[in-house]
Amino acid sequence: MSKRTPKTPSIKSLPKCVEAVFNFILSDPDHKFFRVASKLMPCDAFSGKYEDVLDGEQLALTDMWTTLEKHERVRIRRINHLYPEDADNWVYIFLERVAGASDFPPFYDKSTADRLELSNSISKLSRALSRLLIANKLDCHLVHVNGAILNGIEVYEDFVEKNQERINLKGNKKIKFSEVLKHISDRAIQKISEVSTNGNAGPNVAAIRFARIIDWYNVEWYEKPLYSVTATATNALYGTKYCEADIYALVTHKS
Repeated sequence: MSKRTPKTPSIKSLPKCVEAVFNFILSDPDHKFFRVASKLMPCDAFSGKYEDVLDGEQLALTDMWTTLEKHERVRIRRINHLYPEDADNWVYIFLERVAGASDFPPFYDKSTADRLELSNSISKLSRALSRLLIANKLDCHLVHVNGAILNGIEVYEDFVEKNQERINLKGNKKIKFSEVLKHISDRAIQKISEVSTNGNAGPNVAAIRFARIIDWYNVEWYEKPLYSVTATATNALYGTKYCEADIYALVTHKS
C-alpha cells in the first residue's frame, strides 16, 4: 500500500470580496479590525500585492477564506437569498467575531487561585477607600446635570446652595460615591467569578478559549464546525500549530 501524504491546502486566489475588504481595512491602521486583519491576510499585508508563491501558513489562510466563502454561499441559499458577487458583509462579520473572541480582559487568563486573589484585593481596597472617605467626611453625591456650561456627572456638594435647589427641583437623582464604588467592586467580582474555573491557566489558555468561541460561531452560522477554519485562525493569531483533530479535541473535551 502506498504511503499517504498529508493533505495540504490547494493554491487558490483570495475571493474578490475578501481582497476588497482587506485592502480597505489595511489602508487604515486605526480601523477597529486592523489588528486581526493584518494577521489573517495570506500575504504581506503592506505590500499591496498577492504573491503567487505562499508558504504553508499563507496557503492555509487562503484556503480558510475560500472555505468560508463556499459555506457562506450555502448559507445564503439555505435562507433563500441570492448571493451578490460583491457581498462582503460576511467578511466583516467573521473579522468582528475574531476580534471579539481574541480580546478578553487579562483576568480571563489568570489561574483560579490568581482570580480569587484579584477578587479579594478589589474587595479589600474598595472597602478601605470607602471607609477612609466616610470617616473623613470626604464622601460625596454624584449627580447628572444637563446645563449649558456643565453637562455630565458632577459632585452635588460642589454646587452653591441655589444651584443645589435647582437640581433638587428638577428631580435629578443623586448617589453617594461610596455606593458607586461598592457597585463597581461587586460588578468586578461578579465578572471574575463568571470565568470558567476548569483547569489551570497555561500558555495556550487564550488560544483554546478563542478556538472554542470561533467553533461555536461557525456551528451557529454555518451549521458546521469547520475545524480547519478554526485551526487556521487560531494558529495565525496565537502562533499555535493546531490541526483539525486538535480543534475537535478542544471543543469536545472542555476539561
